[in-house]
Amino acid sequence: MSDKPELTYQDAQSIVDTLSLDPSAWTSYKQRSESERLALGVVILQKILKGKSLRTIEKELGIPRATVARYRDKALESIALPTVDAARKEEIERLDILMEAVWPSAETGDDKAIANYLKISERKAKLLGLDKPLEINSTVVEITAQERELQEMLAQAERDEKMAVEKFSHESVDLS
Repeated sequence: MSDKPELTYQDAQSIVDTLSLDPSAWTSYKQRSESERLALGVVILQKILKGKSLRTIEKELGIPRATVARYRDKALESIALPTVDAARKEEIERLDILMEAVWPSAETGDDKAIANYLKISERKAKLLGLDKPLEINSTVVEITAQERELQEMLAQAERDEKMAVEKFSHESVDLS
């Protein structure tokens, strides 16, 4: 368990309301207590989750975008992220629910439902690692420094030859 405080949006809004913070109070980040910063950060995160940009929040609250970002970051620090396995398990459960909801229509031949079912199934297979790994056949050719130098010399000789031929053909044209 994390020793970070867990704060819901309702808790954060309650703190903000209790403090009777007016918009100008948001600008004094350094003068706020840790719990106030966290509460204000959660309120900002909630706005972000509703699709608002930092720029929009900046305009709404009348505070600099950098301060909005500080509050957001403070709230993000407090979030205990699930482990990858836990997140994978939750996602698989959601996909199972979606598959279950789509299956009756897919079973009757609804093309859209079938396509959706297949997309969900593909995503689930990726999460579970059910797809066969790609086979990659490759050949590694190691060349020595001497071989590389020889290749560079040959390439330079070819460039020199090409330039000489071009120069000769231009001189031949000039004589005509």
